[in-house]
Amino acid sequence: MTNHDNYLKVDEYLKVIDNRILAMIRKPDILQSCTATILLFFAAVDGLGKLLHPNPKAKMGERLRSFLDFMGGDYVVRKSQLSNLRNSLMHNAINIDCFMSQADVNGLQHLTTIPNTNLLYVNTKVLSDDLTNAYNRLRNHLNHDATKLKRAADRLAWKQIPDPLECKDSSGQLMGSPPPPIRFIHTK
Repeated sequence: MTNHDNYLKVDEYLKVIDNRILAMIRKPDILQSCTATILLFFAAVDGLGKLLHPNPKAKMGERLRSFLDFMGGDYVVRKSQLSNLRNSLMHNAINIDCFMSQADVNGLQHLTTIPNTNLLYVNTKVLSDDLTNAYNRLRNHLNHDATKLKRAADRLAWKQIPDPLECKDSSGQLMGSPPPPIRFIHTK
């Protein structure tokens, strides 16, 4: 596969992340919901972590921690707490691990522990901005490093959904209503 082919695959995947996650986080209605914002954040971190992690078979937690390392700063320091928060929110949508706000609250700093508690303060507006910055840095890294680009492309595959008229069971009967023919990118 050529470098150009690798670029096309990775670019298409990154467009999906941008259009379906980052663009959604920037919408005022979503940004006002801290839980929605942070769930989308963790979805993007996992999706981008799949491209970045050196091990193609890395588990979700490893990809999460690796991408938080890539984000740097307090994300590195707080990755254990953020991993716990991700698990809590993804498995039962109940936040018991942090205090979230999309606005500045009484001088609290993003990703610091609230005094007299064990709760992490997460400013979801800052979180969203930091994710966008990390996404742009990763895109730049992949565009300028052929080895990383190939590694990321090797983790992606084009998928073709068949023509609905071709979707028949073993007796030749048309099956249910599949989506229209479409080509899209997904992780392996």
